[in-house]
Amino acid sequence: MKSANLIIDYLTFSSKCDSVKSIIDFLGFSEIPFSELNGRYFYKKRLSYEGINIYYEGMDENMGICVELSGKGCRNFEKLGTGDYNELFSYIANNQELNITRIDIAYDDYDGLLDFDTIENDIKNYNYVSRFKVFKIEKEYSKIIEKRSFCIYCGSKNQSDTLFRIYDKRAEQMRFELEHWVRFEMQLRNERADCFLNALVAGNDLGQLFAGVINNYLRFVVRSKTDSNTSRYETTQYWFNFLGTFEKVSLYIQEHYYNETKLEKFVKTQVSGAVVAFIALFGFNAFKNVVNCKSHLALNPKYQLLLKQHGIDNIDELFIDDWWNSYD
Repeated sequence: MKSANLIIDYLTFSSKCDSVKSIIDFLGFSEIPFSELNGRYFYKKRLSYEGINIYYEGMDENMGICVELSGKGCRNFEKLGTGDYNELFSYIANNQELNITRIDIAYDDYDGLLDFDTIENDIKNYNYVSRFKVFKIEKEYSKIIEKRSFCIYCGSKNQSDTLFRIYDKRAEQMRFELEHWVRFEMQLRNERADCFLNALVAGNDLGQLFAGVINNYLRFVVRSKTDSNTSRYETTQYWFNFLGTFEKVSLYIQEHYYNETKLEKFVKTQVSGAVVAFIALFGFNAFKNVVNCKSHLALNPKYQLLLKQHGIDNIDELFIDDWWNSYD
């Protein structure tokens, strides 16, 4: 896999320790003529310029600010800002007050490694081993060859925290002087994005991580007539030529690495807004009922282990005490 063909193509992160000015200075955007527009994502305002959006004044005062770089915004970060992803990623990964919510990494294939018809045929004939349960194939037909295009989605567009897109970049950009331009995009959200970023900051090569994660989620194979175990099927030559490795990289946090710091960060950055909105809509007693019901269910093993480490074996007892029931 050619490292030169890999790019960061989307990035969203939030910060509770930065002001709008400090994040602009840090990213090197001080000279950019931002326009002030209406906000989104529960922020009242945003500064915007050519794929760069900085959201501020959230509905919840604890929301801090949010930075969103589209593909164009990433190119402008490289051209007009510092362009230093290593510094930016280290800042996000090593600061509990910052949280990454999405990162897209893209590989541009100009060499004909990825052929749409071949991949489509393998999907339709179940010649793959995958964690994905859903594949969606979109085609646009036309008598004019230049107006034909395609896109394959691996995973659910709306629900998957890991999503792959394989599409005709040549047609999208109308670069018909090129014989071949297919883009493979890996979109990671929330915990998957956080795990990927931490692995990258730890010193792992971007290309190796990219290929390893893809291998962990999807592998096109040659079906065997004598072996029913799909995990033993050989990888197709074109898929190996694309990735160049059989290594796999998992983006799941192992339970023994989960601690109260990670829990605190997750609650503050991922669910606090939903909790506030829920209480505002349904009232605090309704929220208490949700928590009381949840306490009787089996928790995720990583939460059970964390509680045991702190000497808490029966969480039901926590929600019958006066301190909890006194809130009405």
